[in-house]
Amino acid sequence: MASNDDQPTPESFAHTIDLTTADSKITAVSVYTNRAEVTRCFRIQLGPGQNHVKVRRLPNALQDDSVRFDLNGDT
Repeated sequence: MASNDDQPTPESFAHTIDLTTADSKITAVSVYTNRAEVTRCFRIQLGPGQNHVKVRRLPNALQDDSVRFDLNGDT
């Protein structure tokens, strides 16, 4: 297992993209007895090389292991 020291830092990325939930479109919502699942779509332009994407204003009750990213488009 790699230590956090082996992870790139935001300063080492070529591009930083700072988003908030207001920059997204909610595309699906599922409500369960003990939680809800909200699917959001962000349209962003990535730069060449490594990119650091920050998403702010997420719910405080967000489960740490519940965030997922799917990327579509030209890479």
